[in-house]
Amino acid sequence: MRNIYITAQSRSGHNFIANQLESWGLGPIVKLEGYPPGYFTYELAKQINPHMNEPSKDDIHIIVHRDLFNWFASYLTWIIVPGHGIIVDDDHLDQQINVWKKIMQEAFGTTNFLTNKMVCDFNSFKNSQGYRMRLCLDLGGKYTEDRLNTIMPTSDGSSFTRFEYQGKANEMDTDHRYKLMLNSPIWKWYWDTLQRNWGINV
Repeated sequence: MRNIYITAQSRSGHNFIANQLESWGLGPIVKLEGYPPGYFTYELAKQINPHMNEPSKDDIHIIVHRDLFNWFASYLTWIIVPGHGIIVDDDHLDQQINVWKKIMQEAFGTTNFLTNKMVCDFNSFKNSQGYRMRLCLDLGGKYTEDRLNTIMPTSDGSSFTRFEYQGKANEMDTDHRYKLMLNSPIWKWYWDTLQRNWGINV
């Protein structure tokens, strides 16, 4: 079986996607979470998943596209949980947004570090059965929705609700996460960071 490498920023929904791909009989899957595409090496992939097969020309890279606002909201909500030990300041956010940007540049062809690649849009994957079925067909899997509502324990759950939606995961409103935070004074500094450092208005 060929290896499938998933390139995605942390908290971008890639665990949900990987879970479905595994249920379709695809893999081994290597989740390159938080790594810019230019960092990819087979040695790194082997460190992440020691059970991957030997590299072959049939291996495929899946790049997860997640819109900036909802990714940013999910990442922030997750990262401030006590125990992660990460100082969330301008430098940290700037670094993480840079990784997100580099992954998007690879997704849209501005850079081409990865070969044999395809883009998976998280929102479309979650919301559209047709989109999932087409991706499964393109990858040569056997389509099933057996895990569509399963939240895997290895993924930390949803940034917002953890495992509250276990058994009904696809009912989560992941398209509008950021709207829950827009008017909160607690989050104002973080959203201001997008404007201050990146010129992005929410």
